[in-house]
Amino acid sequence: MILRTRRRCKTPFGGWWATDAALREIDEVLLLVLRIQPSEIDALEMEDYWWWAGVAERELKRRADAAQRG
Repeated sequence: MILRTRRRCKTPFGGWWATDAALREIDEVLLLVLRIQPSEIDALEMEDYWWWAGVAERELKRRADAAQRG
């Protein structure tokens, strides 16, 4: 059985496994907020995947702040 790279997550304390459902929710944010294509998301290594998830989170916060001000 071959496991997809995106399922294995690195932490300072060792590896852990993310569920498909959890990753799909993050994929949805990457698609909608950053407009990253599904093939690009699948090609990301986990370290890059989590970096882009952080970028998407900051962008959502920025948009929320702008909406409150404007």
